[in-house]
Amino acid sequence: NNDSTYYISLPLSTRAGEQRGTLRLGYSEIDTEEQIEQIFRRGLYISLAFLVLNTFLVLFWGRRIVRPLQKLRHAARNIATGSLDEKLVVDSTITEIANLAEDLNRMRAGLVKQANTLKHQASHDALTGLPNRLLLTNRMEYIISISSRSKEPFTFMLMDLDGFKEINDTLGHMAGDLLLQQVATRL
Repeated sequence: NNDSTYYISLPLSTRAGEQRGTLRLGYSEIDTEEQIEQIFRRGLYISLAFLVLNTFLVLFWGRRIVRPLQKLRHAARNIATGSLDEKLVVDSTITEIANLAEDLNRMRAGLVKQANTLKHQASHDALTGLPNRLLLTNRMEYIISISSRSKEPFTFMLMDLDGFKEINDTLGHMAGDLLLQQVATRL
């Protein structure tokens, strides 16, 4: 009938086959369509709520994650370029980010220590720990430039160990090294 209602007619008969009447059943799709529409609306509301919640979480948590990560990136770039003076401070409740910041700080501290060690090795004698010729040359150039600008004299002292060659030749280089170390300690 194009009215979303379906009818079924069943003949009612006895056991002997005699027809006693007709059973007519009607079924309307209207209730089912309303339930489908209601379920569809609820699904749409749940989807919208999920999208709003997701957007909120991305905006709120995204900033909390991105800011510390940007600091970590900046610190990593500073370390890569050799700028090791700036200690990294990242306040984050996210354990992985805090751990990464600690690791970067440890790496930076290790590089600072290594750089200082290399700098000291480049400018000091390994045996005595006293400044070497390179450091002497640098400091002399500096003192000479200051003295020439200020017109003030400076003093330079040079020391020689008499008989050191004989100690090396007679007692050996190990004894000579010990003597040099003792002299350096006393200086």
